[in-house]
Amino acid sequence: MPTAISRGQSTPRMALAMMLGLLFATMALYASPTNANVVASPLCKDDLQWTFEKNGENCDWIKSLPKKKRKKVCNRKNERKGTSTKKIKKFCPVACDACKKTDCPKKFKKGNTEKKCSKYQPGLTCESNYKYTGGCGADDPINCNAIDTYTCEKDLKWSLSTLDVAGCVTESGDGPLFPSGETCDPAECPLALPEPWTDCDLAPTQDQCAYNYQYFGCTFETLQCYPSAFASCNEEKKWEIMISGMQEPCLGMDEGIPFGDTCEPCSEVKPEDTICPSDRPTAGKSCDIGVDCEYDFGITGCDALDLQCTAASIFACSEGVWLEAVVDPLPCLPPLTRKCPDSKPSDYACMQNGYEVGLVCNYDYRNTSCEEGKEVCSSLETYECSEYGWLEIARDFFCLEPPKDFLNECDPVVIEPKS
Repeated sequence: MPTAISRGQSTPRMALAMMLGLLFATMALYASPTNANVVASPLCKDDLQWTFEKNGENCDWIKSLPKKKRKKVCNRKNERKGTSTKKIKKFCPVACDACKKTDCPKKFKKGNTEKKCSKYQPGLTCESNYKYTGGCGADDPINCNAIDTYTCEKDLKWSLSTLDVAGCVTESGDGPLFPSGETCDPAECPLALPEPWTDCDLAPTQDQCAYNYQYFGCTFETLQCYPSAFASCNEEKKWEIMISGMQEPCLGMDEGIPFGDTCEPCSEVKPEDTICPSDRPTAGKSCDIGVDCEYDFGITGCDALDLQCTAASIFACSEGVWLEAVVDPLPCLPPLTRKCPDSKPSDYACMQNGYEVGLVCNYDYRNTSCEEGKEVCSSLETYECSEYGWLEIARDFFCLEPPKDFLNECDPVVIEPKS
């Protein structure tokens, strides 16, 4: 059974599919479009006009031959008179399985220049060693660029060109902005919202990339950090951008709610490294981790300066099995500076409703003067907020010969102190 602990109020997990209504401007920071494999020469294909001189057999005939015989025929020289004496596989590279590779090597070793690329299509260009570049100020956006570009030249050797990344000094005297210089992956979501219809390299089935996170919610208990812009890579390898909008502010919004302000999304799991499983463990299952793992994060806090990401579930590995602790949310109490209620309190609780202990509230003001024509406006009922709830004090006034306006309702100019 999971145990419960208290650590601020919890909120539902962040959902990336929230639809909103006010447009937002796109960010200038984005990952530049990249292409890992660029073939400069024509694709490998059979010569549809070529035939044997004897019987007119063509490339399709060669393709139908058994593998052993096909290999023997492909290595023969062309027999047509007055034509090139190249081997037949030069005319039928597809049928002869003699096409050069058009996919880049998985990786290039350092100093791979001048190495032979005889197995690859001449003109093949391969980008490698991606890093974030730029970040020397607002006019120098950070991009994910290939530092090294390898090309298979006509002499069937790799040539290398390297992007010259100049250093910079910002106004503060520091180097480029983080994460400039860090390794990046063009197949992952760009650092920030890309320009629409520019090239992308993500799989069409990958989840949308989310950007421009903002606070939404009418109370601190329901406050969440949602994205307002999304980018997805379509089947044509182009970025499609969806800009969401902002909800209409609701009536009765808590004072100090940072509605629409920029926020940072919560983590999925902490610690964020490979120590904790990315998915929530199952209580009772075996484990061998020496740290607590936190999941189901939401925004907590009762004022704009106290907002933070708090886990709703904490898993600890104890004696080789997972134990789960569920965070029990604590509601945000109303401010302790609330004034007296407009009418006599009907609810016994006071501190729980945000009233400060020691607050004195007077009600039912009446004329308590025993002299005709004179008014003394006094409170007949007083409520004092204590840690136990509202304490009620009632007062009685009498005159031996009460005037006609005795105990008539009145409006006090100065509220009397409690007697």
